[in-house]
Amino acid sequence: MGQTSFLFSFEGANAAGEMDVADLAPTLLILSDVLLRANEVINGDRASAKIKIKAAEEGSFILNLALDVSFIDQVMDLLDAVSDHQERIVAANQLLDLLIKGGKLAAVAAGGVWAVFKVIKWLSGRRPDKVLENEDGTVTLVLGDETATTTKEALKLLGDPAFREHVERLGERIEKLEGIDEVALGDPNMPKAWTLRRDEASKLRLPPPEDEEPEIVVSRRKVWLELVTAQFSEGYKWRFRDG
Repeated sequence: MGQTSFLFSFEGANAAGEMDVADLAPTLLILSDVLLRANEVINGDRASAKIKIKAAEEGSFILNLALDVSFIDQVMDLLDAVSDHQERIVAANQLLDLLIKGGKLAAVAAGGVWAVFKVIKWLSGRRPDKVLENEDGTVTLVLGDETATTTKEALKLLGDPAFREHVERLGERIEKLEGIDEVALGDPNMPKAWTLRRDEASKLRLPPPEDEEPEIVVSRRKVWLELVTAQFSEGYKWRFRDG
């Protein structure tokens, strides 16, 4: 479980060592919503999460944040707690890895999978044409001639409406950050594991609902018709042509 550190950085004319709190605070709150919902989807009510700001270097505008995932105190069967419960909890570093690096969780045999944020950016508000399950526990999303391989845990997040709404709000917030060219998420070893330019923020939008009814367009026009055949028996239709 424990805690893992990650970086949230801003680049641009309005991020030269300082930022307007009115811009920064809402952005951080939405990022917190994204991460907390990710923990809820993956860990359910078995573990809680907190986002904390840690001290950063003076003169730098790279936020040093901490994601803390902890067990929820509850009455449970001791055997479940030691032999099963811990294996079902995704730790803080694994959860962050799932979002920004891809990596691999215990259930995944092969690496090289895409992170959730990378898949969302790639989809750009579209739905994949197909989802294929692979033998190594990963899944492959097919969109036209392109493919992206990710984890089943990532697919769970991609299909969660609340998580996707938080991510969309994050994109909308970043789009409003005047003077900011790019934001990045990463860790001390890979500060820019995932980047997003401000002009790419709309790529985080939600896909349209699957049950959305198609738009029906009705057009009317006046034409002269020539009668071809006329049927007076029940069940037959008259035929016309417009030339």
